[in-house]
Amino acid sequence: MADFLRTSPWSAAAGRAALCKHQVRWLVAEAERTGATKVIDVNINDSLGEKDQHPRALALVDWFYAHTTSTKRKCRYKKAFCYAVCTLRVGDNVVTLDLQLYLWNKAVRKLNRQRAAGGRIPFRSKYRIAQHILVNLAPLISKGWQVYVRCDGWYASARLLKYVHRQGWHTTCGFKGNRTQLKTHAEALKHKWHNRSRVTTADGDT
Repeated sequence: MADFLRTSPWSAAAGRAALCKHQVRWLVAEAERTGATKVIDVNINDSLGEKDQHPRALALVDWFYAHTTSTKRKCRYKKAFCYAVCTLRVGDNVVTLDLQLYLWNKAVRKLNRQRAAGGRIPFRSKYRIAQHILVNLAPLISKGWQVYVRCDGWYASARLLKYVHRQGWHTTCGFKGNRTQLKTHAEALKHKWHNRSRVTTADGDT
């Protein structure tokens, strides 16, 4: 498998585009066959592929903050590579649409010092990766489908939200406290009465 990916005559972009088109077509066909509601949940998230502490020659491996094992008093880091992944869900079916590697800005600069001017790697933030995935997804979505994009707070930039809105899609995401629009909205709601609501989950908990 590794030799096939390394020596195949197809470019990575062509292979990625063909795979994304196939995944969307299969998901839509299954939804039509089973009579599922025309609602597509697009989930964008990032994760770490853990490695041991010894690799030094792998360009993608670096020290990353470990969210699951860190505490408020002590931050923990692990050797890993980081990737952003996008999955689509319609009814009970879930497919992986795209998976792209993420490199810190300093890691990109370090790699580019050893590369010629024509072969340097451009830095892409997680927001840029997420938008690139959505731009490639948009032409594959037929009319009549409702699309909900779900992501974490660090993807919730104004440009990404505006792009999703222009497609007629919806967004469900968290907000970081340093967002200017969020601060303005929070100040407007300060000292106002709010109605308490209870949300019931699928398993009956609240």
